[in-house]
Amino acid sequence: MSDAPVATSTTRIRNAADAAGLIDTLTRLTGRASWIWFLALAGLFLDAYSNAALGAGLSPMVKQLGLSPTEVGLLTAMAPAIAIVSNPFGGWLAARIGRVKPLLMTKVVFALGALLTAAGSDFQTVFAGRALVGIAYGIDFAVAMALLAEYTPASLKGRLNFWQGVWYTATTTNLLLTLVFYRFDVGADIWRWSVASSAAFALALFLLQLTFLVESPTWLAAKGRLRESAAALRRLYGFAVQEGPQEGGSEGDRRVGIRDAGVLFRPPYLPRTVLSTVISLTQAMQYFAVGW
Repeated sequence: MSDAPVATSTTRIRNAADAAGLIDTLTRLTGRASWIWFLALAGLFLDAYSNAALGAGLSPMVKQLGLSPTEVGLLTAMAPAIAIVSNPFGGWLAARIGRVKPLLMTKVVFALGALLTAAGSDFQTVFAGRALVGIAYGIDFAVAMALLAEYTPASLKGRLNFWQGVWYTATTTNLLLTLVFYRFDVGADIWRWSVASSAAFALALFLLQLTFLVESPTWLAAKGRLRESAAALRRLYGFAVQEGPQEGGSEGDRRVGIRDAGVLFRPPYLPRTVLSTVISLTQAMQYFAVGW
């Protein structure tokens, strides 16, 4: 298991701070905790893979469907544009119903969107499929990062940047698989194979996450579900932990709304919001300028 601290007695958790503090005592993740951490990260692999799925086969798709330049622009921009809108909704879902349920929901939407796109015979159908992918992409990214942050001890927070490497690994994997499809001489339908492969990834990841993902112990404790939080800590990290008397109140009845997003635009978070936005924007501009 993980490097859980040696304890002579059972630790009792009474609130979210206790759960987070216990996780922060770890110096590394091993065994089940490491495997589940990477399983949560795999959702970001799917985000990148599905986002790049049209890139390698774009030219055959344009010819096959007879798309105009405007329609090509709309299709290639659709998923990221929709993701901008659905991303905050992902945060709201994560706060209300937990981290794992939204992640599972997005895999189903991913698969449906990819299959609809791959089967499309006109602009409208492909457009609808890419819109579904964008919805799933925005929600999944927001929730996956929240879960990863809560899984990760304070001393290992730097490994959250690993998602950047996963992103480019995923786009490269999509290209390599597209080359494999080319070797099988699938002709102008190569873009359909590329897109459909993301549906296969989504369904496989759905089954794995459904089987192995563990709800965030910190979120469970924040909702007053201390018994479930303790069980999650035992399953994830092997801690000897039990629920204690609740302290500090429960956040279970707190309403989370759009006004909560305003905290990002007030001190001390405003400079961080501006910095991360500028970096993300410039990264995306150069990435899509070449990728599409």
